[in-house]
Amino acid sequence: MSKLLDVKANGARSTDHYPIGPVGIAALTLFALATIIGGGGADGPLGNGILAFGGAGLIAMTLAAHFNGRRRLPSIAWPTLGLMIGLAALVVFQLWAFNDRPWDDAPLRGSEQSVLGLIGAADEARSLSLDPEATKRSALMFLLPFGLVLAALGARIREIRLWLWIAVAGGLVNATVGVLQLILGLPDWLQFYASRSLSMASGLFANHNHFAHFLALGMIASGALIAIAPARVEEGSSPRPRDKALWLAVPYMALGIIASGSRAGLILGAVALALAIVIALPPRRSSRALGLVMLIPIALLIVMSIYPSAYANAFDEAWLNPSDLRITIVPDTLYVLQGYFPWGSGLGTFVPVFASQENLDHVVPAYVNHAHNDWLEWILEAGAPGFALLAGLFGLLAFFALRQFLRRKVIPGYSWRLFFAGAGILFILSVHSAFDYPIRIAAIAAMSALAIALMGAGWMDLRTPREATRRSGMAVIGSGLAVAGVVAILILPIQLAQAAFRSGDSTTAAQLRPSHGQAVAILASEAVRAREAARSQALAAHAIRNSPMNQAAVRSLAVAQELSGQDSSAAWLAAASLGWRDAPTQLWALGQALTNEEFEVAALRADAYMRTRQAADRRPEVAKLVRIAANEPGFRVAITNRLAKSPDWRRQVFQLAAESDPREINGALALIAAMEKSDLPASIAEAAPLIQALIAAGRAEEAFRVDRLARDLPQNQSRLAGGDLSHFRLRRPLSPFEWGIHSGTNVEVAVEGADNPSVLIETHSSEGYPALRRLAMLRPGLHRMEWSEWSFDADTSPVRARVSCVGGPRIAQSQDDRISASPQRKSMTFQVQPSCPLLQLAFVTVETREPTSAQLDDIEVSRLTSPK
Repeated sequence: MSKLLDVKANGARSTDHYPIGPVGIAALTLFALATIIGGGGADGPLGNGILAFGGAGLIAMTLAAHFNGRRRLPSIAWPTLGLMIGLAALVVFQLWAFNDRPWDDAPLRGSEQSVLGLIGAADEARSLSLDPEATKRSALMFLLPFGLVLAALGARIREIRLWLWIAVAGGLVNATVGVLQLILGLPDWLQFYASRSLSMASGLFANHNHFAHFLALGMIASGALIAIAPARVEEGSSPRPRDKALWLAVPYMALGIIASGSRAGLILGAVALALAIVIALPPRRSSRALGLVMLIPIALLIVMSIYPSAYANAFDEAWLNPSDLRITIVPDTLYVLQGYFPWGSGLGTFVPVFASQENLDHVVPAYVNHAHNDWLEWILEAGAPGFALLAGLFGLLAFFALRQFLRRKVIPGYSWRLFFAGAGILFILSVHSAFDYPIRIAAIAAMSALAIALMGAGWMDLRTPREATRRSGMAVIGSGLAVAGVVAILILPIQLAQAAFRSGDSTTAAQLRPSHGQAVAILASEAVRAREAARSQALAAHAIRNSPMNQAAVRSLAVAQELSGQDSSAAWLAAASLGWRDAPTQLWALGQALTNEEFEVAALRADAYMRTRQAADRRPEVAKLVRIAANEPGFRVAITNRLAKSPDWRRQVFQLAAESDPREINGALALIAAMEKSDLPASIAEAAPLIQALIAAGRAEEAFRVDRLARDLPQNQSRLAGGDLSHFRLRRPLSPFEWGIHSGTNVEVAVEGADNPSVLIETHSSEGYPALRRLAMLRPGLHRMEWSEWSFDADTSPVRARVSCVGGPRIAQSQDDRISASPQRKSMTFQVQPSCPLLQLAFVTVETREPTSAQLDDIEVSRLTSPK
């Protein structure tokens, strides 16, 4: 019986004693490095560059070792190499400059042609990619997984065990960092990327979803490692303590997933837990363990059914939210995909091409960095050739599965568990890729390379290896270093330039890579601000040549032309056609549309500016312009339609200053009236600033009408009832026409009671402070104010009811100072004169010798008679 395998069917011998060699050492080192520095995505250009550099060197070493004879690749590695060559051909095709460009006929390529026409470059030889620099960066990311998968396919079982150990160790390190982040309150010193998830643990990753995804894959790797532990493979041996300890890694990484707070992570983690159990245990024991695991969601369902109100809203908002960006952008993504098919737009160009066709109704302040569906984004950028490569990958995996099945009688039994581990990792990756972009993260791409190797592990030890050649391994190492050195010369400037750009240093980025269109566009904007017309125009033209869909570059060209006294209308129109994201472009388009009375366009551009995040925030100015323009009926209708979609800036339209331009007030009034007829009328929270502005302008009756309209109350206010005081919980009322509590010096006001709330006023040595107050519009005549009052610690009431004319004298104040522990009904009458339509009703404090309290409830005001 062999020490590791005894497969008599083909006479294969144990390979556990074969040395790992320089290729294996390099691959394991690179894989370990990827689990540590490969979690940054776009935020980690330097880490990505190091890993790409290592991937290129590993590919060279693997091929050199094969042809050298030291480490032969299995036949199953060649289709993988074919996919790599196909991808390289696709990248070269996308970057090659052509005079005859059949892709120019694609429906959405018209914007590119119009922009290039501004600088006379429409007929120049050009590449398919709309941003060649971004395509190069995207292509480099494939070097790591291709290098790892080639090396892993040539590995033996001993080496695969080490790969899995590294995967588990990487998961444990990340889980430890994530748990510490949560325990310590997410300190900055324990965060590793600028755009990390601010309120959630993310380990060594920039994104908490990718962190949770990686841990889920680590759980499956733990199950696979348990499956091929020596005790499971070697007959007669007993489990080692470290193999038993592997069971602790699974729940520990599950704890890290919980710390991440990731919705996707919780689902993927549950699937990974089930897969880890199935892979690690024999069928009978795994079914029992799965039964225990299933008790967890069953228990949660029971709790949710017992307390449905406590969990229903949270569940709906967290899991079933149809307004989730991942869902709302799918139609736009499909539209853009169709517009560039079958050629694609170029790898890495999703951001500008999507932004040019983005649905304004779903625009949020942060730009959409990915489609959050890697399948669609890949086909959008790579076109039909990319789809063919994707089909080739699935065909390769199907071939692995078929060959595993056909050789089931001659392969080791535990190899099926490795196969299912690889398939499980790829399954989780495939599902998550439909809602996110995990494969673009280097650490997860490295795990996918291991997964492909695991699917082919069933026959890696069945082939009789050639005897190791006596040739020196230095030739292999030298080949890898030579290729890596050449690649480093190409890679490092690209990644260093991107790192500088991400850190805000566009000058360095442009110096390192003059073809970095985004960096050059920013330099053009800076030259515009310095009013350097010639320089800004030259920089803008250069940026457009390298990135024609860059809206900032086209806008800079337009401004530079204006500074030079040239006609800039074509450049401005081209910039406006590239989407909603560039703030100066939206302001220009808004002004032009208002001048030309194109009110629908003006409303769209105003909406676009207010929705997006701006470096120089001029939203208050734009909101003022919207209010003034709303006096025009055509614009008012158009902007009301936009406001009816409930954008997050809607309330800002009514943020008037106390002393506002009458045109602003009139426009806001007209908008309130127009919105009342829409599906989503203005709320009192939105209308409150307008009410205050109207009161300050002496337009009390209009303020009162707006208040009643916003609160959906009758316009005729002859009776004020305040029996429901639940809104007293607000420190400041939404409207001055509502009762509001106001604490002050030596005065504390609060609401007591949940079922039947009342107002508690505690005071000491305070005279005349209006602790509870509101405004009211009452018709002229005699009125009565009634309320209930009581106290548990006073014999004399510390408060008095008072009615005053706003901006005028006091009208009446109660004199009854009686109070007891049981509620007493009190009242006072007062006369409203036609000259004082706006009143303040208040309960003011009186001076007391010691701290005293009173409670109030059931406040009512009713009209008794008309004036004679």
